[in-house]
Parts: sequence; C-alpha cells; structure tokens
Amino acid sequence: MKKLIAVLAACLLACGQAAFAAAEGETAPWGMSAEAAERIRKAGSISWAGGEYVLADGELICTADNRTVLSSVTELLPWGGGILAELQDTGLYTVDPDGKAELMPICAGIDWPEYGYKAYDGLLILAEWEGRTLFFQSLKYGTALQAKEEDGWSVEGYEAFRDAESGDRYIVFCCVNKACSTEYRTAVYREDGSLAWEGPFHLVMNAQYHYETNGRLTGDNGERCVVLNAYTGEVTAVFDPGWYWRFYDGECEIFRDNTAVMDNYAEDRPAGSGCAVVSLDGETLIRCMSVSDRGAYTPGYHIDAEPDKSYFWSGETFLFTETEFDSGYNLIRGKTLRPEDMPESVYVNPILSDPETKSRFPFVAERSYTEILCGIKWEDAWPEEYDDGVNYSGAQKAFMQGWAAVMNGEGKWGVAGLDGEYILPPVYDSFMYTGYGYIARTGGETDFIGPELEPAMSTRGKPGT
Repeated sequence: MKKLIAVLAACLLACGQAAFAAAEGETAPWGMSAEAAERIRKAGSISWAGGEYVLADGELICTADNRTVLSSVTELLPWGGGILAELQDTGLYTVDPDGKAELMPICAGIDWPEYGYKAYDGLLILAEWEGRTLFFQSLKYGTALQAKEEDGWSVEGYEAFRDAESGDRYIVFCCVNKACSTEYRTAVYREDGSLAWEGPFHLVMNAQYHYETNGRLTGDNGERCVVLNAYTGEVTAVFDPGWYWRFYDGECEIFRDNTAVMDNYAEDRPAGSGCAVVSLDGETLIRCMSVSDRGAYTPGYHIDAEPDKSYFWSGETFLFTETEFDSGYNLIRGKTLRPEDMPESVYVNPILSDPETKSRFPFVAERSYTEILCGIKWEDAWPEEYDDGVNYSGAQKAFMQGWAAVMNGEGKWGVAGLDGEYILPPVYDSFMYTGYGYIARTGGETDFIGPELEPAMSTRGKPGT
C-alpha cells in the first residue's frame, strides 16, 4: 500500500498539477479509445466495477472500442473476473472479461422488481421484498440454496460474512414469524448451501450496520441479550434481564473493538446504573448514570456520574479523564484518573486495571485521534463520507485506512494521508467510491482509480507523461 502511494505521489510530482493530467497540448486518453473517452466526458452519470467496462448514462460500454454491451443498466458490481450488471426490469447479467453478457439463471422467470439483493464478489443473495422466497448463488458452487416461504416465516435481514482464519464464507438469514411478530429465527448457511446452524434468536446490527462483529452475532433469545459464535451458533455470553443493546438510528452501539453500550430497563435497577459499557465476552466494564452516544470510530466512551462531572474512558490508555466545562461547553479542567481512583458512583470492573486487558480490545493506539486531526490540513478540508451506512468524517476515514478523500475551501476534492500531505491533489469536482475502486472527475474529464489508489485508466493522458 505505502509503495503504491509513493509511486502515485511521484507521478503527481511529475504531472505538476492534476493526478492524471496529460502533458501540455496532449488530449489522447489513457487506457481507452478516443471515442469511449468522449462518450464518458459527456456522460452525466458514471459507474465502474473494474476492468474495461464503464456504465455511462445507463449504457454499459467497452472502453477499448466504445461498443455498447448492455442498455438500461442501473448498477455495476464486481463478480469474479468480470462484473454483474443490473437491468432495471430484467435482473442481473454477468459480463465476462470478453464482454459476453448473460442473464443469471436465478433471475429467469421471476418478477425482478419484487426482489432485493446483496452482491459480494462471487456471492449473490436474493430475497423477495415480502420475504416469501430467498436464495443465494455462489460463483464457486453455482446455485447453492433456494428456499420458499416455510411455516409463515418471513426474511427480515440477511448478509454474508467471512471467517478471517479459514476464509470460508457464511450467509445469515434473520426471519420473523408472520403470525407472531415477536417470534424470531436465525439460520446460518455455508457457501456450499449446507446449514451450519439455526436457532430462536433475534439479531441486531452493530454500529457499521452489519450483523457479524469479529466472528460474533449479537441479539436476544426472547428473554435476555446474548452473544453468539457466528460459525457454530454457540451462546458465548448472556446478559442479565433488563439489559438491552442500545439502539441508535436503526443499528446498535456495538463496535469492532469488542465493546458495546447497553441500557438498563429493569424496574428494580439500582439508582445510577442506567447505562453500561460491556465487553462482547459478557463482562460489564463500566456501569454509571449515563453513557453518551459514541461516534463510529472514536476510541473510548464519555460517561456521566454526577450532574457536574463527566469522564472519558480511553481505549488507548485505559485511563479515565475527569473533565469539567463552563457554561459555553469549553473544557476548563482535565485530570487523569486510574480505574481504581474513579468515584464510587461509577462501577469500574477491576479487569480494567490489569495491563493484560489491553490486548483484548483492538483499539488503535499507534497514533491518537487528536494527532491525526492536527496532522491533516483540516482548516482547508470539509470532509463528509458515507461508508456501510455510517457517516465518517475524513479524519475518521484516515484513522481507519491511512488516507481519506477531502474537500478544500474551494470545493475541490483530493486525497490526504496521515502526514497531512495530499496523495492526490485537490483538483477534482467529485471523488466517489464505485463498486471496485474510485472515480474522480474534473469537468468532463474522468479518472478511474483502483482500490489501492493505483491509476487504472483516464480520459486524459497517462500519469507522468
């Protein structure tokens, strides 16, 4: 990754101004025909899923010779070595590297507008909007599962996830009984179509709008909130009655650092114990009066114990910071406390005083969030990015992946790294993620950029020429 960025940065220096700018007076496109380049320049809507096929204003074109492969296309997605193309009224077509387009067999004979789908590279999941029929198709195994409505069950949610250690893929279906809206069932299948496990669980999504969190599924069994092994269905943690996952805008505050926020709705709960930070191992880490809603990727939690006192538990240091604010919400005092020095009104699990505990929570500790905020030239940036349903700032994206798309004060987009320097200079009118990589446009000129920020093709000249 760093090598690719270094090479691309060198190209930019050679270009002098724009990431894919051609030399003075040169108009020949790079990696595509002149006719295709002109067609893309004039298009109001562009999409790309890798390779030499581009969706321009609803028409899938081959950039090598400008021929039209499919029309009335609404979306492109990667599919093995080729792509998937959705046609508005027909269904999904596979397009191989040679441009051969074929309707997927599972789309034949169905009323396509009645179906929703999720496509992963090599795996497709379809479900009828009313949940009467569902199936998935694997590029590796062919059509792996087809199922119709059974005993009144309706599909409420579904997604695929991969075992990071084995590489095996699993598909989870969350179903609800149509006759009893409080009766749930979860079924997890392997990619070859075999049933891994099923059980009477109601699943909830984490802060990234995913069911799976580090090999775990979270939900309840009708009486208590539970954590499940995603691959076996084993219940690995059970929480006391009255404690529920905190919902926030359709998902729950469950994070990939293996911590979550829970609220206590038990009628006999002790005073001051309305909220808790818990581990997905089932332990209560902190219990207090309230816990503030947490950002998608801010390490740590803001907690309140008394009307005039608040504390911040940092996942980086595992210490607490006592904070006081004036009437204008300006920080006037900050004091660092060890877990054992916290007030009695806040329960702190003794394990947080154990240095070995730090390895159990994958907080990022190499660089602090504050350092990154100061490192990027944010005084000129107005970033706002959306990924997996969660609104991330440019600083948060940089914190997660090492770079982020940012907009300067003149409304131009570029890509900045953790050192605050531009990897791609701010010269673009738009910079967007699209199926496989990224599309950057300046006026009608369009640059196609791979997932590691490597240049792929452009309506302009080759970088450095």
